[in-house]
Amino acid sequence: MIIIAKGQFKGFNNYEIRGEDAVLLIEHKNEIIECFVDFKKLDKLIKAGYRWNAQWDKGSQTYYVRTMVYPSGEHPKTISIHRFLTDATEKYIRVDHKDHNGLNNRETNLRVTLHPNNNQNRKSKNSNNKSGYRNVFWDSGREKWKVSLCKNYKHITIGYFDDVDEAGKAAEEARRNYFGKFAGLS
Repeated sequence: MIIIAKGQFKGFNNYEIRGEDAVLLIEHKNEIIECFVDFKKLDKLIKAGYRWNAQWDKGSQTYYVRTMVYPSGEHPKTISIHRFLTDATEKYIRVDHKDHNGLNNRETNLRVTLHPNNNQNRKSKNSNNKSGYRNVFWDSGREKWKVSLCKNYKHITIGYFDDVDEAGKAAEEARRNYFGKFAGLS
């Protein structure tokens, strides 16, 4: 991609303009992390004057871009760039990265949603998963693979399967049926 322009936020973050994208260049542990935002949002970032930092999120396996603000007389607050760009200020509102990449903060990749939807759009299975598939568990009482998921705080059993791959396919289909665009990855 051709770099059209370069700049700096009031002595803080460097950035480059690449076509329709603005790319924040964030120094992190002796390397440069690139955070993509829409060019039309660059002015908002510059006016805010924050120094943005990259932070690795072990659970999501991605970097997120954040800053600390120190309101007068209040405790310091952490602001995530995806919440800042979408003006998502309410606690119960979440901003979901459709592609699970915390450095892709373009409008087309962000969607403002509620907490349950954000949880459903997961990138992968739990770390203690033994089946290799999300929502597939071994039921030792029945000696079968159980497919279940949770929607609106209710557990839904999809079925029991002898074959783990068949159970995995059923789980993926169930997520698409129950969660739609928030089904996440397998």
